[in-house]
Amino acid sequence: MRNVTITILLLMLSIPLTGMAQNSIDELVDHYSAIGESTFTSTVVRDPETRQITKVVKTLKVVGTRVSEFVKAFEQEAKKNDTHTSVEGIEKSVVITSESPTANRIYMLKYNNYVPHILGKTTIIIKYNKKP
Repeated sequence: MRNVTITILLLMLSIPLTGMAQNSIDELVDHYSAIGESTFTSTVVRDPETRQITKVVKTLKVVGTRVSEFVKAFEQEAKKNDTHTSVEGIEKSVVITSESPTANRIYMLKYNNYVPHILGKTTIIIKYNKKP
């Protein structure tokens, strides 16, 4: 029994942390898309031949102090993942990319750089890799 416990702990420690970006940002999007007071859209693209999902695009627009939660989540994930930040005028964009064997993910946050509590727009693009 002790060997099984040690083996499970070692397996858990060997799991890469790149999936954490997906979890924290996805959880925020799922939470705020369900409680209202936001605008949420989701688009699914399917392969016409196999009908399998090839791409999912989720967009969530939030206002008020909720935007700061997304800013904090993106700042935390920026430390662990490939990130690109740009500022155009008053709009700041943060893009995080994450690759795995099953899917490539892009997380994008746009918000007012000077007054971040006005409006925030989070977009998640998941492109599933084709199986050979």
